[in-house]
Amino acid sequence: VVRGDGIHRRVEGMDADDRGVRRCCSNEQMTAREFFELSAWKKFRRFGRIPWKLILALIIIVCSTTVVLISASIYNPYRRDVEEGFQRNLSPPSIYGVYTPETIGYLERHHLLTSSAFLKTLEKNLDYYFSVVDSSIGKLRYTKLQTIGNITEPYLILSVERYTEGMRVFSGRDRQTFKTEYRVTQSSRHGLGSLLALNRTDSFYTLKRVQVTFEVQGYDISTFVGKVRQCYDWKVHLIYGTLCRNQIKYSVEAYGRACGNDEESRPKVIDVLLITLICACVLSQILHLRSLW
Repeated sequence: VVRGDGIHRRVEGMDADDRGVRRCCSNEQMTAREFFELSAWKKFRRFGRIPWKLILALIIIVCSTTVVLISASIYNPYRRDVEEGFQRNLSPPSIYGVYTPETIGYLERHHLLTSSAFLKTLEKNLDYYFSVVDSSIGKLRYTKLQTIGNITEPYLILSVERYTEGMRVFSGRDRQTFKTEYRVTQSSRHGLGSLLALNRTDSFYTLKRVQVTFEVQGYDISTFVGKVRQCYDWKVHLIYGTLCRNQIKYSVEAYGRACGNDEESRPKVIDVLLITLICACVLSQILHLRSLW
């Protein structure tokens, strides 16, 4: 007894060419289990059925892999170099007695600062920002400018979060905080300790978090995409979080993304591959839905 009536009905409904392909390959009847265990290539050899789902899956894999490789070869080297540059230049020097407990490769994930090294590191980072256009390798320019009178200066955002009640001893009961933001320019950066109210020892322990945020714009001068230098907007966060034992956890986070006007300045081959990828995904979904009925 041969099982698998669905297979017999499929064979009975074949046209003359399909039956000829079946007869030329094998005259043996198959059970339903044997049919479903066949690979796409064996089904093509035996029944002449083109494996469209497999072909579309291969197209999707090839297109997506090619897009990733092209994008990685064009954009990633520059972005990685700039991120590493920010990490290196904004890391506190060893003369401050900094302890680095965790690393990623050869880049530090975060640093532990003492209260005495906190202001020194913060001043060093401000020096770096206000001179980054002149001292950086590559093309960078300020995007956040403030005009007072006839003077236009770049500025950064200094965010200070404090405990409302203050605390001499780190206690879980003191959880209410308030946050204040300042615009700091080159001319207003003097007296930073007074700005943070760190002139007294006890005021240091009211701090919960200090964050410095600045934005710059850079151009990848080594790669031309569509005969135009690729533009990136960089946002850098310098985060100081207070810990117990008179220590501060310091970390640097840098993110770069293509400028708004340069979103389309990518190779045309990427657009072609993306369109092909979308079409292949749609066709594959249609075939899978069709197989349900």
